[in-house]
Amino acid sequence: MVRSLVPDLRQIGLQLADIQERTGIRRSVLSRLENDLTLNLTMTTLQRYAVALGIGLRAQLTQVSTEGREESRESQ
Repeated sequence: MVRSLVPDLRQIGLQLADIQERTGIRRSVLSRLENDLTLNLTMTTLQRYAVALGIGLRAQLTQVSTEGREESRESQ
């Protein structure tokens, strides 16, 4: 998710220090956010990151019914 944005961020000249300044999130956490797919992030952290980058954040919860079909519910 975040990892797919990293090349674009570098192309527009944003580095970890810039994002840290905009979000208040420690560089070590930002580095893990960008590189660690198993990192357990809070929605608050993701929201702060998205706001700092000027991008939207959308969460989707999917419930699997007893018939095996997925039913989606989105929150913005």
